[in-house]
Amino acid sequence: MNPAYWGAVLKFLPAVPMVFDLFHIVKMVNNEIDQLRREAQAQLDVIEGNVLKGSRYLLLSNYADLDEYNRRRLRELFRINHPLITMYVMKEQLLLLWKLPDRERGEQVLDRLGERRYEFRRKSFDQAGENTVGAQTGILNYFDHRITTGKVEGQTTRSRP
Repeated sequence: MNPAYWGAVLKFLPAVPMVFDLFHIVKMVNNEIDQLRREAQAQLDVIEGNVLKGSRYLLLSNYADLDEYNRRRLRELFRINHPLITMYVMKEQLLLLWKLPDRERGEQVLDRLGERRYEFRRKSFDQAGENTVGAQTGILNYFDHRITTGKVEGQTTRSRP
């Protein structure tokens, strides 16, 4: 999803559909969640601030992977900071997107995510929403081609010194 990479592919391979995979899209949203968490931590007072301390793992984890204790902690975070829950729900919906059976349902989910970002007028929401909606064609191309770069990414990571 690097703009330079995307530009090069469009320039030299204009007829090849670009397919964005789950990892890169969720990574982008996780970065936005983490930034939002940092901003919230800086604004909270001493008592509530303790709730956000050590919450990075919770916010970047998939809900299904959390035990009951951590799910309770996550709910407490959301009680204190509503924007965090909105971003987290967006991420969880994106995770499910790649499991949908067809492009039509994928379009519906992306349309709803595009609408949700307007709930809060924050730079991080707008940026995450615009990036996600801007990548809509690349995401929806997955339904036509069902390919990802996961195995290549894994090999590249293992081959680094």
